[in-house]
Amino acid sequence: MKLTLRHATKRFDDKILFKQCSFTIPSGSFVAIKGKSGAGKSTLLNCLALIEPLTSGQLLFDETDVTMLSWSKKSRLYRQDISFIVQDFGLMPNETVMENLIIALRYERLSAKKCKQRCLAVLCKVNLADTLLDEPIFRLSGGEQQRVAIARCLLRQPRLLFADEPINALDRDNAADIMRLLQAINASGCTVVLVTHDDTYDNCYDDVIYL
Repeated sequence: MKLTLRHATKRFDDKILFKQCSFTIPSGSFVAIKGKSGAGKSTLLNCLALIEPLTSGQLLFDETDVTMLSWSKKSRLYRQDISFIVQDFGLMPNETVMENLIIALRYERLSAKKCKQRCLAVLCKVNLADTLLDEPIFRLSGGEQQRVAIARCLLRQPRLLFADEPINALDRDNAADIMRLLQAINASGCTVVLVTHDDTYDNCYDDVIYL
């Protein structure tokens, strides 16, 4: 899915985070958003993912101006096409891996057996052992938790994947593994947009947007 931002401005009270911002992210590309602390990178990502509204300007998904859609249509679009990885993984620490994963399937009418099969399949894709399915999240390492967060995104089969500092809290080896996973997701045709301050993987991106 292609993203187009036209003359977008985001303001909080008297503070302008970004102004007259315009760019296009081609369908199937892998793009990073960078900038100084407080430049509005995460806010821009939230706006692109329909989590926050723009103050002014247009956001198009392919040729559809999503800024003109009703709240219910935006919610449906988010459920159908978008997945988002937040900075702290967004997992329920006292629940099991399975219980965290099936949240992504709550709008699908699947049997318990089919749900488990889908969950096991995505765990395999992110290189996690199926024996972790009944393990509580708090017992997993940071790298394993990030993989669970990505697995949950894959269950939704998104056309757009947004990630806010997905490797910020990880050591070098786990960060490299997560980046390889994101590249594999992108190679499957999913448009991937992430916020990062890390320059290590700049050669992985099709483009870098600076704020």
